[in-house]
Amino acid sequence: MPQGWPRGADDLALGQQRVRDVHGDAALHAAWDTFSRGYGPTKALANSLDPARRDALRADFIAFHNGYLTELGICVPREYWLAVGVRV
Repeated sequence: MPQGWPRGADDLALGQQRVRDVHGDAALHAAWDTFSRGYGPTKALANSLDPARRDALRADFIAFHNGYLTELGICVPREYWLAVGVRV
């Protein structure tokens, strides 16, 4: 068990770490294709909408990612917490 990790129920060592990640894609439309075809929540939402609402979602998705446009494509920073439990 790493030093400083609190002990949990049933001898489970618990830890957490803030993670910074970056999602990159070659182009705005590539990001939409990546998420709407391969990322479960976005794919399920897009598939549940009628064509007009799906087009509106696509436009909003692309507009959001436009804020992260660089010369090389898009680069969207993402932060999340990683929780780890190790049985000891």
